[in-house]
Amino acid sequence: VIKSSFTRICRPGDQQISVKSTLFLAHGTLVKMGYQLRMTDSDYSLKTFQNGGDVGALMLAHDWSKSPLGQPSQWPSPLRSVVSLMLGSDFPMFVAWGNELAFLYNDAYSVLLGNKHPSAIGAKFQDIWSEIWDDIAPLVTSAMAGQSTFHENMPLIMNRKGFDEETWFTFTYSPIRDDD
Repeated sequence: VIKSSFTRICRPGDQQISVKSTLFLAHGTLVKMGYQLRMTDSDYSLKTFQNGGDVGALMLAHDWSKSPLGQPSQWPSPLRSVVSLMLGSDFPMFVAWGNELAFLYNDAYSVLLGNKHPSAIGAKFQDIWSEIWDDIAPLVTSAMAGQSTFHENMPLIMNRKGFDEETWFTFTYSPIRDDD
């Protein structure tokens, strides 16, 4: 049995309300606050979010109908595998997938996002990091073309807490190969 507790914050523009919720996943049955839903074989891909910490629980509760990724049960297996790996990591990681570069990340990366979390889940990479897009767009283009990049102490002016701040990051962008 997997138990995950999380706090859900309303979408931007809504009144900010925190709601505690507890999810259990046991033998393919999802139990949420006393309600049981039987997961079908096609929906069983939601196990991707198992052991995913707070962000995994938020992803499980996320309304994917508004995301370019669509429903997790329809995600390609390479995406589900990478998301599962990423969510289980204690190192800050994210995935930007598809033509619109839909953004997914783990608990450790949520700290780097600051105020952009949790609204960044499933959003477009460029919209999330618009203030540094001119700096990172060439790196993203390289990764999307199949070329890994590594950057040490790259200076970036980021707005993560409502103000611009100088930051320096060491990171790599690597391509994820899909089934095609």
